[in-house]
Amino acid sequence: MEELEFDTPKKDNKKNKRRMLTLLILLALVFIGGTSFALWQITLQQTDTNIITTGCLNLTLTNDTDAITVTDATPTLDDEGRKLTPYTFTVENTCTVNTRYVINLETVSDGDKKLADKYVKAHLLKGEDEVFIDKLVEGNVNQEKVIDTASAAYKLYEGMLPGKTTQTYSLRIWMADDTEAVEEVMEATWKGKITITASYIPVTTSRILKNIPQNYTGEIWADTYKPNITKVVFENTIATLDESTQNFDISASANETAKVYAIANADDATKFTAHFQGEGGVIANPDSSYMFAGFSALTTIEGIENIDFSRASKVDHMFDGCSNLTATITIDFIPTSYEGMFANAATAEGATITLDYTDETETIVGDIIAKSEGSNIVKGRNISAIGE
Repeated sequence: MEELEFDTPKKDNKKNKRRMLTLLILLALVFIGGTSFALWQITLQQTDTNIITTGCLNLTLTNDTDAITVTDATPTLDDEGRKLTPYTFTVENTCTVNTRYVINLETVSDGDKKLADKYVKAHLLKGEDEVFIDKLVEGNVNQEKVIDTASAAYKLYEGMLPGKTTQTYSLRIWMADDTEAVEEVMEATWKGKITITASYIPVTTSRILKNIPQNYTGEIWADTYKPNITKVVFENTIATLDESTQNFDISASANETAKVYAIANADDATKFTAHFQGEGGVIANPDSSYMFAGFSALTTIEGIENIDFSRASKVDHMFDGCSNLTATITIDFIPTSYEGMFANAATAEGATITLDYTDETETIVGDIIAKSEGSNIVKGRNISAIGE
């Protein structure tokens, strides 16, 4: 991988025969005894074969632009640093399983005079979203280095990449604007490399949301809450919310690995915000039909990146009746059944639901929109093509 760089201005035969004869007699006795016992048994064998096929874990990193070289660097304001030419790279998950990954910037400075990390500021965009801007200081250190000779590794981003998708990033580096004109920064050089580590997200029964049958009236789907929830927030940790009106275990395995807290809104105590929580986020049930059906007051969904839809195969009527909802939802999973997924949704004035998609789900999204006549559902971005 290219470097990012800037400079500042292991006998007895008869006895043997007797031993062999004894061994043969013992074997014969065992065989005869075993045969006698087997006459009272029936043995059956499965005719087909049980098969486990392993998945794959593989990310690729593609350099979309040349490495950064900044010569005669001077202290730079953040607004100006954001305008510098970036190093752009694309991460692709070539497998079908969801993969968690960490992007590091590792210091590989060499030479007689090295510019200390604390004077370097890094800025990372995920697509068009700013996900990191800070100096390379102790608070951002990742203890796990990929490059043996690196002096330090700084975590810029950690996230989950769905199977068969890509994500483009843009990195900029500059000298922090509060760097003083001291001798140690004069004619010094800093060098760094982007590294990525990935880990498979294992199959788990925890954090999976329970299945919600049509006309279900338990927990937040009770009449007290369902028509009065104005906001849904997905969170990646379980934290007790003191101001919550009530909280419920909504995990499929009933082990409290997925919970929901209902909090009365400050401006109207008859309306609520529902906080869906799980350590590492929550996982949509394989049958997620009717999950938010009838949430007629729902206007906003936040933290949607904290719900994993990859196992959701049935999403029939999932948002049916969410007439006031405005949201962007990424369809990066392959549902086998999505009848009425957005029926009677986003029908109120000003409400719009935007569906982003991948190369594999573009046709499905088109079909979902076609089957949502009367609802304001629009086609969004192809996230597979961002940055290409």
